[in-house]
This record gives sequence, C-alpha cells and structure tokens, in this order.
Amino acid sequence: MFGERLKSARKMAGYSLEELANKLGDITKQALSNYENNKRNPDSAIIIRLAKIFGVKPDYFLRNSNVKFENFEYRKRSKILKKEINRIEEKTIDYLERFIELEQIMGFDEKFVNPLKNIEISDGRGAETAAEKLREEWRLGLNPIKNLIETLEEKEIRIFEIDADKGFDGLAVYSGAIPIIIVNKDIDDIVRKRMTIAHELGHLLLKLNSKLNSKEKERFCYRFAGAFLIPKQVMTNGLGENRTKVILSELEHLKLEYGISILALMRRARDLGIITSQKYRNFCIRVKKEGWGKFEVGKYEAEEKPIRDKHLLYRALAEEIISASKAASIANITVSELENEVELVV
Repeated sequence: MFGERLKSARKMAGYSLEELANKLGDITKQALSNYENNKRNPDSAIIIRLAKIFGVKPDYFLRNSNVKFENFEYRKRSKILKKEINRIEEKTIDYLERFIELEQIMGFDEKFVNPLKNIEISDGRGAETAAEKLREEWRLGLNPIKNLIETLEEKEIRIFEIDADKGFDGLAVYSGAIPIIIVNKDIDDIVRKRMTIAHELGHLLLKLNSKLNSKEKERFCYRFAGAFLIPKQVMTNGLGENRTKVILSELEHLKLEYGISILALMRRARDLGIITSQKYRNFCIRVKKEGWGKFEVGKYEAEEKPIRDKHLLYRALAEEIISASKAASIANITVSELENEVELVV
C-alpha cells in the first residue's frame, strides 16, 4: 500500500522518480523505485521527509483509497502534458479521500440523483430541452443563478478547484455515484468560470447519443450550458425573437443580470435564431479583429467558490465530532493554520 501511496503523491506533486531523488539528495532513483514497487519500506524519518516535500500529512501514506474514476477524459486538451494529467487526477483523488472520510464520520449518506439520466440528447434542441427540465426539477424558474457553485453543491455535486496549467479549464467525472466538477482555480474571469462549470455540468448530466462525434458533443454541452445559465424565455423577452441588429448595452444588461459573457450571449442568440448564423460569424470576425476587450464590457459581480466541504469541516470541529488535529489532517493544513481560520463564538 505504501508504494501505491508514494506513487500517487509523486504524481500529485508532478515529480518524476529522478526529480524526486534530486529533491531528496541522499536517496537514489532506484531506492525510490523499490519503495513504489513495495520491494523495500522506508523508515519513519524518510516518510516524514517525503510528506514535507509533497505537502501532505504523514498519515497520507497509510490511508486506504477506494476512490476510482469513471471516464477521466480530457476533451480537446492535447496541450496538457501527461504529467499534468496525472497531477490533476491524483490531487482530485486526495481531495475526495479526505472529505469522503469526513462525511462518513458525520454520518452523511446523501445520494446524487441525475434528473436527466433518461433523456438521450441527439441535437441542440434536445440540449435546450434538457436545460429547461433541469431548471424545472431544481425549481430555479427563470431566475438568475447568482451563485452557481453553491447551487450545484446543494444538489450533491462536488466542485473541486485546482491549481493547474493555463491549458486546463475544467473537467467532469464520476467516482462511483459521486459527481465531480474540477475547475482551474486560476480562472479569474467569473463569467468564464461559470460557463466552464455549466459546460462541465452538461458533460456530467447529459446522456449524449453514442453516434455523436466529439465536436458535436462539445457543441451540445455548450448549448446546454448557455440554456441553463440564461433560459430561452429570458433571451426572447430581452432581445425579441428576431433581430437584424443588436446594441452592446442590451447584451451588457443581460450579462450583469445572468452572469454570462457577451460572446456567449451572441452564441446563444444564434442558437435560438434571434440572429442569423451569418450575423454571428460577422460578430466573431469583429471580435478577432478588434479584440475581446472591446466587446466584453461590464463586470459581473459574484464570488464563485466551493464552500460545502469547508462548512462541513467547521461544523464537525465546532460540535467536537472531530479533534483539531483530525480537522487539520482532513484540510491538509497545520493545526496552527486551522486555528487562524476558526474562532469559536459560543
């Protein structure tokens, strides 16, 4: 078991065996290989050194893992190196291990139910209908989704932010029955972050026809994302059913209300037939020629941050279900760092 955990920690840190050996200085690549293949076991001093290098608690190497991913796929992400793919996967596994343990301690047994599991999507209209059904099932109406991450967390969808290369935006995956959306922590544009999450939600929930190619699947997931963030009725109420020209301030108003970019709104208008495909192509040409900043006016004010697991941790700590040292271990921080975060009020 130690060998598997060491390999996972090394991949999570993005090190090769040789790089890790260089980092340690006095332990050879061959010795590390022997550890990973369970041919030898390191002593406690080496385990502590390894934990410090990887930024994990020493008990990480003793933890059993039942986390397995289904369809951990990177769509159109050929620029991402294999090492980075491994790092993202292992960091996600580590996060799930720690907080699934917390849920087990707390006695939580919520099960995610996919309201769209029996709907097969073969075209854009199907994706549009699926988004409408999801809003109906989740009782969102036509209202703006002011905090998308919080909304999804309330529905038992895990959102995990990760430090990743710029070539990575997001990913949707299941671990058993647990749905997870992984998003790059460094996306600083809130509307882009919201669209990334909504798009990955499409990959997570939609039952896409197996005959569709990868481009079609991507297109329909984007259609779903747009429809989920801003419903058809809101678009037609705001812009009308058919337009020959659109004023930028009209789109800015919708952006500030619904948290969706100007570019995505124009794509949405094209999908709904409010503007023609040629008008949309002309718009894209202008954007490419004149720059994105000229059209992406208005700053959507929101804070999209995962909060569910941290709140659960604080609750367990406050109710003395877990100790401070256990809470720090689950959060993968020191006890002093945890104490700086929390202050008991009653």
